Parts: sequence; structure tokens; C-alpha cells
Amino acid sequence: MNTDIDTKKICIIVQARLSSTRIPKKMIKPFSNTTLLDITLNRLTQSTLIPKNDIYISLYENKLKEIAKKYDVTIFDRSQESAETNNDMVKMFEWWNKLPYEYYIIVSACHPFLSIKTIDAFYKKFQSTSSRGLFGVVKRKNYFWNNKLEFITPWPENQTTFNTKVVEETYEAAHCLYGGKMKDIGNYIYMGDFSKKNDIELFTIHDEFECSDIDYPWQFDICESYYDKYMVIKHIVINVIGNNKQGTGHIYRMLRLTNACTSSRNYIKKYDKLTYTFIIESNQFLAEKILINNNVSYKKYDSKKQMYQILDAIKPDIIINDCLNTDMVDINSLQKYTKKIINFEDYGSGARSADFVINSFYNSHVICGNQVKYGLEYTLLSPLLSSYSFNTLCHTPKKLLLTFGGSDPTNITKFILDMLIKHKIYERLDILVILGLGYTRVDEIKSLTNTYENISISVDEQDMIGKMKDTDLAISSCGSAMFELAYFTVPTISIAHHEREMLHTKLCENNSIIHLGIKNNVNEKDVIQNLEQLINNVQLRIDMKKNMEKMHHIIKHSYKNVFDLIFN
Repeated sequence: MNTDIDTKKICIIVQARLSSTRIPKKMIKPFSNTTLLDITLNRLTQSTLIPKNDIYISLYENKLKEIAKKYDVTIFDRSQESAETNNDMVKMFEWWNKLPYEYYIIVSACHPFLSIKTIDAFYKKFQSTSSRGLFGVVKRKNYFWNNKLEFITPWPENQTTFNTKVVEETYEAAHCLYGGKMKDIGNYIYMGDFSKKNDIELFTIHDEFECSDIDYPWQFDICESYYDKYMVIKHIVINVIGNNKQGTGHIYRMLRLTNACTSSRNYIKKYDKLTYTFIIESNQFLAEKILINNNVSYKKYDSKKQMYQILDAIKPDIIINDCLNTDMVDINSLQKYTKKIINFEDYGSGARSADFVINSFYNSHVICGNQVKYGLEYTLLSPLLSSYSFNTLCHTPKKLLLTFGGSDPTNITKFILDMLIKHKIYERLDILVILGLGYTRVDEIKSLTNTYENISISVDEQDMIGKMKDTDLAISSCGSAMFELAYFTVPTISIAHHEREMLHTKLCENNSIIHLGIKNNVNEKDVIQNLEQLINNVQLRIDMKKNMEKMHHIIKHSYKNVFDLIFN
């Protein structure tokens, strides 16, 4: 086969019929409030690689055609003879000389867990294979006997008992993906010659789960049960806070989570539909303002009773709480309304009753348990971070960034600016002050700085990540911004608003970020001396950046880790 096949020459075919004998009318039999045919067609139309006008469904029965009409695919009118044939390739695949394509890929509709990521990968591989055809297989590690009951698996050396970890790999037909030439079908050649080495390339499907094939009633029942419980996430409710006291980090984290779920289908490939409802208590005005600004719908509640009424109406599959410490009684009450509860940044008594607790900014000394996941590998910082690497070291720093959270409840901004102005740091560095949406003293800060040309103010900065990557030094509070600066290996001084924020600093690598402590315990001498060191000591900054590199690599994969906990 020629390499780099033009996609216009490849069609995707799904074969379906109602004459199955082992499971009568399998394709339209109710399966977890849908059908196997619906699942397959819905998944195919999610492809980012396969043109929709190249997706065909070969059908004879009208009941199947009614389902197919709901999707952006082309129906090939199959003959009755084709639908009733079991062993004649030319009759079964009668489209081989009727469709305007040179190549075909058949996708089985009997594999409800086959992901669009795998289908796309097969499609892409088929375009470049040098073999005649491509066939999906799954790797097995087991022991086998032939039909004469003769043992045929090579026994692993130095093994005295069965051990599937070391046994030789065997490959089994997955029966879900097939690729070949149209004209070969007319010659009764299916993909190629299996007896001829490399005539058919094998495509390994690494997730054995995706190869679950439904041929018998017991397989149908087991797959439906699993699909119903784990695969179809109908609705997620997110209970979140955002106010002047606790800031805006929680609401922004949940917005990043939902946005990433929409854009990162590779991470949550097994789920067909994800919908979200944000719920907020009526006094969380900053959360409400941010949701409105982001065009996200939400529901408000004034009491726990009203919240329970909302949950009872929605019947969510998952409830996510990002509202700091929870109470065990409250979490136990929530369990009546959902299958799964996940809490973020929680070390209250309710953490013991949640299915998972993601404490990305704490370590195991704060709270531990099998359901508690802690550390930077579970941070949900800006998904834009993964597009960037470290920023470069500037031997003579020119830029200083100040950021102290969405509301800056202890007004560290004014505290630090007064010092920087007093010591004329603005004469040596361009200072960018980023103020959050919940900061209430914007006019005061603008009045304080409007006479200094090298001090600029940005309110609700939309390119926060770009500004962080562009700066040489930073002073920040100990929330998300501190870890985002660490991702870029920006030499940073941190000051905590309160004791809770101080716990975040325990996750930083030694000698990576200069932690001065809680704002009320920090004095002018501490700030200026450490800042002068950062400005003048190149080796100190080199060492800090090197120590932050490990944090960079851990943070980079945090979204996948969080998705695995929520959705798997």
C-alpha cells in the first residue's frame, strides 16, 4: 500500500442488522438508556480527523435507519440478501464496488467502550501503513493450549509456577477495527493474506477494556451494567465559593476544570456526555460575578434545604465541593443525591466521608487517608501552562510582578507597594501590579502609583500566564499564583495571607521560593533585604530556578491525574 493515503480515498463503514441470533435485535436493544448503534455513531461523529461525509452506515432495516438519521452520517441502503448473509464477504460488504473510495475502515458497533481516540489513531495509522491492510488486536499475557489440549505457550525461563507478568506476549483479534482495499473484497481477500508476513499490519489497542465485545447475552448485561455505572456521566454539580474573605481561587479552579473537560477529550475519552451545573450560596457574590463574566449558568441557594431541592431535581452523578473544609454530617447528607462526592482543599471532618479529596496544595501531614490525594501532581493551574516551558534567566532583572490573589483580603498589595516606593525600587525595575476582581481598594492603589512611570496596574488581568512568563522576579501570596510562578521557574518571594495559606508552602522544593511567612509577621527589612538579594545575586536566582524545575514537571501532568480520579 502506498504511504500517505489521501483521506478522500478512505471511507469509514459501520455494518448493522437486526437478524442477530445470539442477541436478537442487538443493535436497537436498550443499552443504558441508549443503543449500541447510537453509541457508535455518536462517537464517530466526535472525530476531529475523520470527515463526516466519509462516514457510512450500511443498513437494511428501517428501524436502524431511523436511528442513523439522527447523526451526521451517510446511510448506504443495504440489501436484504446482504443483511441475512453470514459467510459471503462480497455479499456482506456489497458496498465494495458501489462507493467512490479505494479503501475502507470497518468499525464494529458491538464495542461500546471503543474510544474515538483509538478510532482516530487507527485511521491515522492506516493512512501511512506500508502493508496491504490494518487489523486491530489486543495484547494478552497468558498460557494457551491448542485444540488437541497440547500446551503451546513457551514456558518462561527460571519460572516454576504460572506467572502472567513474565510470560511471552500473545496478540488476539480485537474484532473492532479493520482496514483494507475495496477491490480486495471483490477478490474475497479480507484486509490481506494472514499467512503472508507483514501483508496485514497489526494495530495494538493498548486499553484492553476498549476491546470488550458483545456477542452473548451475558456480555451484553455485564457491559451495560459497567457502562451504566462508570461510563455515562450525565451530570456534575459543582458547589463552589468566591468572596472577599476566601478569594476567587476556588471558582477559577472549577472553571479551569470544566473548560479542560471540554477541550481534553483525550483524557476523558470513555465518557460520551458531560454536563455541569454550578451551584453557589447566595452570599458568594464574587463567584456569581465571575460566572456571569464567563457566561456560565448557575443556581443559587439560601439554605441547605434549598440546596438539597436543587440536587434532588438534577440528580447528579458527581458532586464536586470546592468550598474549603466540609462537615461530615453535610457530606453524609449529600450522599443521598449522588453516586460520587469529590472535595477540593478540604481537611474538615467531611473529608472522611467523601469518595475522594484532592488537596493539591497540602501534604500528608495536614490530612491523610486512602481517599485523600495531595501534592502538586493534582493542581489545577491554568491549562495554558502546558504550552510553555521555563522562562529564561535575565542576569540583570528588569521586571517585577506583584500579585496577591483575587481579593487580597489582608491588603498585601498596599503593604508591599509602600515599601517599594519608599526604597525607590521602581527606579531599577518595571513593576506590574495585578489586582483581582475582588480587590476593593483599586482607586487607592491607582492614586498611590499614578505619579510613578515604571509602576503599572492591571485589574482582572486576562493574560496572567503571559505576564508571569514575561517577568524576571515576583512577589506573591501563597495561592495558585505562587505555583504558577514556580512552573515558569520565576524567582519569587511569597507572603501568606493566613495560616491556611502557609500550609501550601510545604509543597515547595527546598530553596525554590523565599517564604517570608504570614503578612502580620513580615516586616519591611525582611522584604527589602530578600528582594535586594534576588536582584543582585545571580547565583541565588540560578539555584532557585533549578530547584523549581522539579515542580514544573510535576505540575505539567496534573490535569490528567485529576481527571483519572474524577472520571475513572
